Amino acid sequence: MAQRPRRKKNNPEADAQRVIVRDLNRLIIPPYVLHHSPNEAGKASKVAQSILKGMGLHPGFSDLVVFGPERRAAFLEVKAGKNQATPEQIAFGRDVWSFGWVWGVVRNTEDAVALLQRADIPLRIKGGL
Repeated sequence: MAQRPRRKKNNPEADAQRVIVRDLNRLIIPPYVLHHSPNEAGKASKVAQSILKGMGLHPGFSDLVVFGPERRAAFLEVKAGKNQATPEQIAFGRDVWSFGWVWGVVRNTEDAVALLQRADIPLRIKGGL
């Protein structure tokens, strides 16, 4: 019996994040660091959620963080389509702003670049894309 081909899961936010990460890896100047913390506990089993929480999962933590010298940091919450930040993500963003860093929702590389420029993070481009 022939196996059916596996159906690709449709995850527009993951697709958008991969493009943003690919592009930012080309634009960010070392020693600045781009980091992703797996934080999709809401889609995980109860056991997986418990494990992630025990490992330090913070509700609402951003999908991507760029940080470097001089306490510069930007927290990027990736959304696709009409998706909006959750109340936990918005609360986390308020905390980030209160610490003097930059937080925002990004939907593409252009949004991400604008947010990093707002945080005064140097990039390999001048102005916009």
